[in-house]
Amino acid sequence: MQVRRGTEEDIPGLVALWTGFMDHHADLDPEFTRLPEGAANWKRYLTDKMKDEDFGVFVVDEDGVPVGYAVAFVQEYP
Repeated sequence: MQVRRGTEEDIPGLVALWTGFMDHHADLDPEFTRLPEGAANWKRYLTDKMKDEDFGVFVVDEDGVPVGYAVAFVQEYP
């Protein structure tokens, strides 16, 4: 297992992880029920943000398959 910076090639696996994460939480609390377009929105968000130098997606990779992730970003406040 290794942690590495995510790439656009990881996005389908990250969307699958996110969907499972959201569905798990929805089972615990219906407030977390995802919208039908939620996965598409997450995919678009990752695709856009991976181009931003102040944004990072870090993937836990096991044999070339994403099994976890973390998202971090830098934001300046006035």
